Amino acid sequence: MAEKQPRPRDRTETAKARKRPASRTLLRPQPVKTLKGCDEWPIVRAYVPPEDCWQSTGFGTAGIVRQQPDGRLASSFFIMGLTRGGLMNVFGHVDSDWEEIEGDLRRDRHKMPPSTIGDARMAARYIWGAYAWSLEDDLIWPEELERQHLAIVPPMAGSRTRWLGQFAGPTGVIPGDLYDLVKSIDPLLETSESTPEPLVFTEVTYGVTDQAKVLEKLRSSAPHITPMDQDMDTVYFECTREYNPRKVMPLEPMRSRQPVGTLRIQGGKLVAEARSLSLAAYLIGKVREYAGEFIQFEKTSWSDLDAWLTGPDKEQPTIVY
Repeated sequence: MAEKQPRPRDRTETAKARKRPASRTLLRPQPVKTLKGCDEWPIVRAYVPPEDCWQSTGFGTAGIVRQQPDGRLASSFFIMGLTRGGLMNVFGHVDSDWEEIEGDLRRDRHKMPPSTIGDARMAARYIWGAYAWSLEDDLIWPEELERQHLAIVPPMAGSRTRWLGQFAGPTGVIPGDLYDLVKSIDPLLETSESTPEPLVFTEVTYGVTDQAKVLEKLRSSAPHITPMDQDMDTVYFECTREYNPRKVMPLEPMRSRQPVGTLRIQGGKLVAEARSLSLAAYLIGKVREYAGEFIQFEKTSWSDLDAWLTGPDKEQPTIVY
């Protein structure tokens, strides 16, 4: 990758080196509702990005679920990506129940970065920080975001400078090496989801606690994960997903699904590889979904195109969308 710049001791400058106007829409927009007094409704569940996904890619989903006075549920979920403007999309529910909320999360798990049940205060740190990051990037949000979705999130004192500092500062939730990576590729970034994403070859390593179980789970997870080759001591899998018809035509039109990344299991290790941060987030989500209880996150490494091509048995990659 490009030479790393020293991480600032105090993250008070903008989250990006330049500003560029952009707009964001909310998923399943609803009429704007002012949820008066919702900050006093009890929080019954919170969601945070899984540690392995967030530390490896800067993508994840955070959310808050509160119980309304009538016993029904109100929720807001925030889809985050550091290389996509910080806060990417938001969706939620009012006058809802667990069947609807959990059903939506199950249905959309193939379209959004993973999440896990966690602490409400930590969820608030992610949400307010990603929101501040997006404002520094000049993203424009509709009124519904503040009056309905952010109203459900536990408040954070201070200005957006403080929100950004606790998110991206030296003691923030963004790891220093990931921050340096995002900053190093900043000139290549565009916040629009329709533009190609910079190639960042991402390798995530897990320790395997039960290799037989992991192989069993992965072999039964088609069409998302399918077996490839196997040699004396290594088993390979490929992860794919459906093409998004709203984006450009796939670069490999003869295939029915878009390649996401590969997995290899060898010597008690599971190594996941993808060609971009967002694809790596999707790949991690699938690994967690099918084999999460039998693996332990160990480390992540990144490389650019030149470094990746110097590795063994590498072919020229295609642009990632």
